[in-house]
Amino acid sequence: GLYLSTNNGISWQQTSLGLMSNYVLSLAMAGSNLYAGTQDGFFSSTDNGINWTELSSGITATTITALTTVDTNIFVGTGTRVYRSTNKGRDWIQCLYGLSGGVGFRFAVLGNKVFTTCIDGFFVSTDLGVTWKIIKLDKPFLGIQALATDGRNLFVGTKDGVYLSVDDGVTWGPNTPPTADNC
Repeated sequence: GLYLSTNNGISWQQTSLGLMSNYVLSLAMAGSNLYAGTQDGFFSSTDNGINWTELSSGITATTITALTTVDTNIFVGTGTRVYRSTNKGRDWIQCLYGLSGGVGFRFAVLGNKVFTTCIDGFFVSTDLGVTWKIIKLDKPFLGIQALATDGRNLFVGTKDGVYLSVDDGVTWGPNTPPTADNC
């Protein structure tokens, strides 16, 4: 389920009016809108998660494994497809050009680049999902579980640990804590 805290995590209350699934797989904020990807579709809330509206029309899969926002664009991943909405989830288009295999497991945004994971690597789009280019990895990853950025670098969490790329995913190394020598 989904829980809300209004006191910095001291206490929590379940908040899921209109949310048809207890399996929330991804969350994202865009302005005052909160979005949830669930096992039963895509949902939107305009009141901090108290009430939810399903907005899955045009998405052929029900399970939304990942989502992210870029300005007024929302991207959702289903594990087989990537979709984009430009109007807060009311309408969706598939973003398929250049994608192959299982995609849309995770997302990360770095500047004007949207990254999504596939079964054994990454794709990147620099035009809001109109086209995608595969990133050839310099090392294989076992089971990509998480993808994140810090505004400059790309991080991937795998079954083998956390890896860092300082060049938009071209090369990867182990994520080592910063020191005076590598900051």
